[in-house]
Amino acid sequence: MKSKAIAMIIDPWRKYLLASGIGRPSWNRTDFHNQLVSMFVLLITAAWAFGASAILSLMDEFDDVSQVGFVYEMAAVKPFHTQLQKFQKTLMDRKQGEIESLFGKPVKMPLKTYALPVAQPRTVAISGVASTPSKQHVEFHPVKDVGALQVWYGNDGQSPILVAVYLKVDKRFPKLTAKNIDERLKWDQERFDKLVNFVDERSKQLSKEGQKKAD
Repeated sequence: MKSKAIAMIIDPWRKYLLASGIGRPSWNRTDFHNQLVSMFVLLITAAWAFGASAILSLMDEFDDVSQVGFVYEMAAVKPFHTQLQKFQKTLMDRKQGEIESLFGKPVKMPLKTYALPVAQPRTVAISGVASTPSKQHVEFHPVKDVGALQVWYGNDGQSPILVAVYLKVDKRFPKLTAKNIDERLKWDQERFDKLVNFVDERSKQLSKEGQKKAD
């Protein structure tokens, strides 16, 4: 189990480090080794500090994880990352019943349909995961024609411990490259804003319906 978790941590960052060294004349094996060790220690320390029992690697079928790792720390990406975290937190404060009221019953995630935003970390530490059988489960909810949510529920089967946002790929989708970060961020932001607006409007609608029932 430990070796599997370590592999899940190392592999995405190994690809990122390899990609980040392309085209740098000063890059050498020592630089690579030092960066790899630093990243490994950082991720392990963070997992232990937050009491994580599992570390997940989030992937999609479109973007190269090494390319995502290369742009993730760019200043242009950080404001979107902050928005994404804030939105995910609002959903993690809800229970499964509330989430299903917002988005409907979960479905099976279709193949080659959804991409992760570039601001979504691909390696995530999850706390509160039991090593013994519990009510943990993972559900997938499409959100209109703009995106979807994948929700990991904890030991009680009702409380989210992780929410990942996906965006629905269309003909305009710009697969991430070293040169199109602005174009991709614009595409991500437009669809993310629509997803957030839907959740806001749906929440207001459910609130009004609840008030009418109370009256």
